[in-house]
Amino acid sequence: MPAKPKSKPVRPTAERKAIVAVNEALLLGSLRQHELTESAENLNAKLQEEIAGRQQTARDLAEKARLLDLTHDAIIVCDLKGRMNYWNHGAEQLYGWSSDEALGQTSHALLQTQFPQPMKQITRQLSRTGWWMGELVHTKRNGRRITVLARQTLDQNNPGEPASVLHNFTDITKRKQAEEALLMAEAKLADRALHLEEIVAVRTAQLTTAHAQLLTEADERKRLEAEVATAIEKERERLGQELHDGLAQELTGITMMLHVLGRTLEKPAPAQAAEADRLCGLLQHAHQNGRDLAKSFYPVELEQHGLMAALEGIAHRTQQQFSVSCTATAGSNARARLKDITSVQLFRIAQEAVQNAAKHAHAQNISIRLSKKKGEWLLVVKDDGKGLPEDATESGGMGLRIMQYRARIIQGKLSICNDVNGGVLVTCSSPAATSP
Repeated sequence: MPAKPKSKPVRPTAERKAIVAVNEALLLGSLRQHELTESAENLNAKLQEEIAGRQQTARDLAEKARLLDLTHDAIIVCDLKGRMNYWNHGAEQLYGWSSDEALGQTSHALLQTQFPQPMKQITRQLSRTGWWMGELVHTKRNGRRITVLARQTLDQNNPGEPASVLHNFTDITKRKQAEEALLMAEAKLADRALHLEEIVAVRTAQLTTAHAQLLTEADERKRLEAEVATAIEKERERLGQELHDGLAQELTGITMMLHVLGRTLEKPAPAQAAEADRLCGLLQHAHQNGRDLAKSFYPVELEQHGLMAALEGIAHRTQQQFSVSCTATAGSNARARLKDITSVQLFRIAQEAVQNAAKHAHAQNISIRLSKKKGEWLLVVKDDGKGLPEDATESGGMGLRIMQYRARIIQGKLSICNDVNGGVLVTCSSPAATSP
């Protein structure tokens, strides 16, 4: 097949060139429009995301604001110049201004704040630490002044720069009033206590004076009692001596004369001689009773030989008079001669105790013991009689009261009680220092 002849190249015309240029422009425009659409879609997505975030933030803020409105405290947010941009329901309730009335105003100007210290110091602490707490005085819308506990917290934005200040105010007016009332009450109590102390001081001085007077009177009473006791003992001694030297001697003389008369009448008048002998025996018995009575008034042994010898005399006479067993013993340190007023009173106490045991308790065995222990004399009288009746310590017979009186004279302690083994136990202790 024969080859076709080569065609000659066709030169582009101006029209063809224009069409190509238009096509290229349309292509470029389409590409650009696609890029713009994609960018717009991306921007729109970002805007939607940001709007959603801001809506969520707004919802969160609204929820927080709602929660803040539930609190009874006043919550206020101010910018750094003190203008309020948040005023919760608690603030409305506490101060009386609505949110619309309060927002935009300066908090301290609206509330007429009284500070406990210069505001510059509070601002410096807030800037340095981020918080401040203290008591402020505010004025409410009705003009009433209240005390609040203020807590201020510095809020910062994302870069960390101060943005606003959160104020939390709690009304503590009633608590402050209660504290002031308590302080006044404490002051009154302090004044009352001071007054009572003055009264007590005066009364104490009076009581001290009265006590000193009582001590003086007690000492004087003791002195007088001692003098009375001494006088009584001297009178007893005088009576004893008169009995011994007077009546006893006279009885001795009469007895001797009757004895002589009896011997003279033996032959001429035997009956009269026998009567004289009988009378002589009666006089001898009366003479012995007189001697015993004289010794009971004031024993010669006490004056001549000391207390222990006098106690032995009590034991001997008791055995003879009542036909009972009565012994007197002494400790190793009790043989020293005790002859002052202490010895006299101890002797009388022992004498009374032994007489009670023999006469009233019907004792068969009586013991007297004198000892000296730890700087004091101790007298113990014990018997095996029927003991004391239950009300003896309350009713207290004359003998018991006399023994107690004698113990007080020598600053002694007297105990009278029933012994666990039966009978009565009488103990009397007296300071040995009172004895020479």
